[in-house]
Amino acid sequence: MKKASLGIRKNYNSDFTDLHWDLHNPKGQFELIQKTNEIYYCLPTFINRKWRDKALEHCIFWRPTIDLNYNIWYDNPRIKDNPYSKISIHPNALRWGYFYEKVMACDIGVRLSMDFTPYNYLSNLRRSIIQELRLIEQMEENITRGLYLIYLNI
Repeated sequence: MKKASLGIRKNYNSDFTDLHWDLHNPKGQFELIQKTNEIYYCLPTFINRKWRDKALEHCIFWRPTIDLNYNIWYDNPRIKDNPYSKISIHPNALRWGYFYEKVMACDIGVRLSMDFTPYNYLSNLRRSIIQELRLIEQMEENITRGLYLIYLNI
């Protein structure tokens, strides 16, 4: 579940065109969600925590379809060159009711076999997430230590 932020423009009142979610934090999360079909972003469309008892009805479930890691905007016409500037109508963004219906109909997610055990499945998922995080940490370490050589041809 991503924390919603409501920006305030200078000389304007806040409105829902400024409602957005930051995908850059924590580092590596966006890439992990892209690679794991079972995980969706849950984007609450409210910022008042008093609504949490009705939270699901006010959330968008979404998976990235493009490799670009941008912030997500609910519906912001001022944001240019961002495929996620109108997540409210994005074809891969589902409101809770529709998301739940698709899960129950096995139209999204991963179909499980009859010999499925929750423990084994979650253990494998946990193992793959830990492995992915270690790879990200190793890449960051290598960059910090200067193990990558970049050629510039000017």
